Formats: sequence, C-alpha cells, structure tokens
Amino acid sequence: MKVIRGIQNLEDFKEGSYLTIGIFDGVHLGHQKILKSLKKMAGRRGKTVLLTFHPHPVKFFNPGGVFYELSTVERKVDLVSPFGIDFFVIFPFEEDVANMPPEVFIRKILVGLFRVKGVVVGYDFFFGTGRIGDTKLLREMGKEFGFDVEVIEPVRFMDSIVSSTRIRELILSGKVREAALFLGRSYRMCGKVVRGAGRGRTLGFPTANIDFQSDIIPLPGVYAVVVDIGGKRFRGLTNIGFNPTFGEKTLRVEVHMLDFSGDIYGREISLYFIDRIRDERKFASANDLVEQMRRDVKKGIKILETGDGYGLSDRTE
Repeated sequence: MKVIRGIQNLEDFKEGSYLTIGIFDGVHLGHQKILKSLKKMAGRRGKTVLLTFHPHPVKFFNPGGVFYELSTVERKVDLVSPFGIDFFVIFPFEEDVANMPPEVFIRKILVGLFRVKGVVVGYDFFFGTGRIGDTKLLREMGKEFGFDVEVIEPVRFMDSIVSSTRIRELILSGKVREAALFLGRSYRMCGKVVRGAGRGRTLGFPTANIDFQSDIIPLPGVYAVVVDIGGKRFRGLTNIGFNPTFGEKTLRVEVHMLDFSGDIYGREISLYFIDRIRDERKFASANDLVEQMRRDVKKGIKILETGDGYGLSDRTE
C-alpha cells in the first residue's frame, strides 16, 4: 500500500480508481466491512484508494475542545494495510476543504483527480460545506458522471451500531473487552518505558512506567494486558491512575509483567487491554495494597489463561 500525503503528491489516475472516503478512526468492524466491499467492487479492474483527512474535522472546527482519537494516522495505515488497499491518501483538512460545496468536491476531487469508477461509503457518510452532502447526492452525481456508488449498512453488535463514538465511550468507561469486540482486536496503547519512583520493586511487584502516546486512555483502574516488546508478547497487569495510597496527583500508566524480567528502560512497548480487573482505590497501608495486588495477579492470570486474551490482542494486527 502506497501512502500519499497531499494533492501535490498524487499520481495520475488516468485509468480510474475505486475509492472510499472517511476518517476511519479506529478502523473498526464497520470500517473493515467498507474496505472489504471496496476490494470486491474493484476486483481486478482498477486501483483502490482510501481517502482520509488530517487533522480530524472535529479538531479543526473546535481546536480548543476535548476530543479523543482512537488512532493516529500512522496507526490507521498499519491497520488498513492488510486489506490490500493500493493507495492511502491523506488530504490536509483546511479551510478550502471544509468550505467546499459537496457538488464541487465530487467534480473536482472524486472525478477530476481520482477519475472514480466506483465509490464505497458508510451509511452515515456526509461531506462538503456544513456536511450537507449525503449518500443521496453522491448517488445522483454518480449517475451524472458515470461512477457506481455502494452504501454500506451499519454493523450491529450487542444491540449497538459499531461506531468510533461508541468505542470511545467503552474505552473511557473501562469496558475494554467490549471495545475489543467492536474493534475486532484489543485496544492498544503505546509508549516508551521511563523511570518511575521504583516503589513497585520495593513492594515485590516491579513495574515499568509508560510515557504513553495514546490520545484516549481507559478509565483508571487495574487491567489484564498483553505486553508487546519488540514483537514478543508477555502477560501483564496494568495500573492506570494516580496511586492514591501514596498521595500522588499525576496520572500514570504502569505495567507489571508476569513472565518477563529484564531492563527495558527507554524501549517502546505496546499494551493490549484484555479486560478490567478492578477500580483504582486508596488503601490504608502498603501491606493492604500488596495483598490486593496478589489477588489482582491471580485474577489477571485467570483472565489471560482463558485462551481468548492472546487471540483478541493480535486479531488483524
């Protein structure tokens, strides 16, 4: 898959293309259905294109607001790549794009630049100034310019429509197992291991402190996780929180690995969240905390030994 950033770097699509448009935040099951449908529509007849925008339109229109993205552009590229899409095209979401009438977008971008033969979008696709363009307009102009349009119906799971919004809600509320079912894989956080207070080692539970890069962080608490270090995977427990027992006020992400020992300071690692064990809480003493941590380890091992922990963590990876 070739990644192209900006209009100026576009190739000549003189033979036409089959294209999908969207933000694809999280590349969840609904997005995956769109990608599969796009490949099916194109067959061997032409190149497939995923057209996306950066920054996220929500951040463009409300730069000072709070908004959590599930995945970076680089992460989206990694997740889309296995689906066999030929081109991953990233357009800057700027004033000219934000204020472009939908009819102009179709004529100038879809037809003019990509010479589309077919377009696949989700049921909730809107575009153009004020998001006034919809799938009805897309179909009408498809007939005018001679390209096919396929609209993918929503994917439903657990009585909910699979969406980036719903997945954000699940992660922020600590429901990482449910979020994994919507994503088709376990939620992943990445970061570099940095030095912490060293308190975990003195308590008998050494932890690696993570300088996390993720935009969205699960609800504070203790989680069973799979830890990826250089492509090798280990079982672990992650605590997200403020260490209230010791009076800290800075949010930290710490992981205690169950079957690994060694120096990993400075290394990039990934945490795959399998299930939530408990809330974070303040203990009366360090001894009480240690006793709870022992119970957490037993519960974490049980979760990770059920067989679906590792399976969820590497699905579509």
